[in-house]
Amino acid sequence: MNIKRCLGRSWLLLALVLCLVFSFGISALAVQFADIQGHWAAGEIIKAVEKGYIKGYPDGTFKPDRR
Repeated sequence: MNIKRCLGRSWLLLALVLCLVFSFGISALAVQFADIQGHWAAGEIIKAVEKGYIKGYPDGTFKPDRR
């Protein structure tokens, strides 16, 4: 009985940790584009990325002036 109870608690703890990691970690990592610092729309770009409206390029850039 105790082993089942420990396993149940372990799964619950793992689920909670994963929720925290994904809710805080992803948005913090997604906003660090080297090519938007100093750009006039940097604040709005960060907000849009955090909300999931837009994404950057796979190389870690956003290329805000690309047409």
